[in-house]
Amino acid sequence: MFLEDKDREHYIVVALDTKNQPVSINICHIGSFKCCIVDPREVIKSSILSNADSIIVGHNYPSGIVEPGKKETEVTND
Repeated sequence: MFLEDKDREHYIVVALDTKNQPVSINICHIGSFKCCIVDPREVIKSSILSNADSIIVGHNYPSGIVEPGKKETEVTND
């Protein structure tokens, strides 16, 4: 719950080990009130440096509107 009081979007990467236990939580990007541009290179970098077996990515909604936008849906489907 460390993102609930943030006033800007924060994109995080949770690195998991082979037992799906978290080994690190990294804030990869901090955006504006309504958007966050994510560079895939930074997501992969934090994952490799954490020696992750798998990852979970996510971000907060500082506006309070939790419906995914068009760009979020496109990124998820790519």
